[in-house]
Amino acid sequence: MRFILGYYKKNIPKRASKAVLFKLLKKLESEIEAVPAAAIEIWLKKGTQPAHELRVLLNMMYGVKNDPEERTISPPQVKLECSVCMESLDSESFPAQKITSLCKHNPTVCRDCLTQFLSAKIPDVAFDQVTCPECPGVLPYDVVKMWASEESFEQYDKKAFLAAIRDMPNFVRCLRPGCESGQIHENADEEPIVTCIECHFKICFTHQVAWHVGHTCEEYDKVLEVKKQQDQEEASAKLIADAAKKCPNPSCRHSIIKNGGCDLMTCGFCHTKFCYVCLVPWKQLDAIGNHAHRRDCKHHTLNLRY
Repeated sequence: MRFILGYYKKNIPKRASKAVLFKLLKKLESEIEAVPAAAIEIWLKKGTQPAHELRVLLNMMYGVKNDPEERTISPPQVKLECSVCMESLDSESFPAQKITSLCKHNPTVCRDCLTQFLSAKIPDVAFDQVTCPECPGVLPYDVVKMWASEESFEQYDKKAFLAAIRDMPNFVRCLRPGCESGQIHENADEEPIVTCIECHFKICFTHQVAWHVGHTCEEYDKVLEVKKQQDQEEASAKLIADAAKKCPNPSCRHSIIKNGGCDLMTCGFCHTKFCYVCLVPWKQLDAIGNHAHRRDCKHHTLNLRY
């Protein structure tokens, strides 16, 4: 409307509303000849149309041949700056609408940067943690499919699928380092070997470990039982080593653990008597007294409290 009024050199208030512009346009119709007035009337009835459409109508009504390229003329593109690459780009280079329903902002990341963002994000997070690059809004499946590269979406789709089936009873995740595949394994009782569909790594469904080559599941159970017993024995030996003390008799040196009573110990093997705290033989203590204990022993004369 401003274009038409300006064309006929009409004064237009700077902040004129659409209603004011419409009244000025209707008034203009009564002041100009019938042909342009009719063209304006048709143009207005069509609703919001680009200014060049009115020019085409006027040419048609005056019998002037239109330029073939007339209808392809479009208004200048608005330039926007991408918040990631900082390039000044046409508005068409940006998503036409908010990326997620939770976004409270208009997109300021261009299409190319959005695709690159998804390529970097998808490998590092769970499928339901892929968010908008500008806010915490989680991207729905269809939005990721729209903007992600083919390779990235394939990875995202795989993660979504595995998340959907991982709680099923027969689901098995590949145990090979670096492989994130998983699958449903049927007939586990009859066939306990699971072969990864991606890397062909073999897994034992029963024990959830890498396949125990050379052993059936029953044989592997026995191997585990032996190992469990060995582990218990090693743990006991370590406990004894940490808690026990060696008999001070050089020709004995058996481990002894005190389980009560006073600190005067008698070795069960060589019958040597000694202080369990400082390992001083009883013969020295009997001959010298408490001064024979080591200085840091609680039974040393200087450490006794009367």
